[in-house]
Amino acid sequence: MPIFDHLSIGVRNIEAARRFYDAALAPLGITCLYEGADYAAYGRDGEDDFSIHQGGEGWCPDPKVHIAFKAASRDTVEEFYRRGIDAGGSDDGAPAIRDEYAEDYFAAFLKDPDGQRIEAVCHIRQT
Repeated sequence: MPIFDHLSIGVRNIEAARRFYDAALAPLGITCLYEGADYAAYGRDGEDDFSIHQGGEGWCPDPKVHIAFKAASRDTVEEFYRRGIDAGGSDDGAPAIRDEYAEDYFAAFLKDPDGQRIEAVCHIRQT
């Protein structure tokens, strides 16, 4: 059984965040399943595992947020990174092996438009 049922984070600007998450998560097979004026829910196979919500008055993003999404391949990690940058994210670690974590840990890190750290990681060793 998975440890989480779902995960939600706040965003300052739902439109900017939607552009970023729609683009960055698409290569991972994660799409927007439904949305409203102040939220969007994402997932695979009809399961809404991740959502973003417009923060209320006085809400401030947490730069310590770190969410790692599983990727099926290294190419997928690279596409996540490219599309995320193109959609308003910022670089926080280009696609590369992160052998400080594990010898097969291939990941890319982005900051979403609110500065929250988003990662795509693939654990498939290439020969």
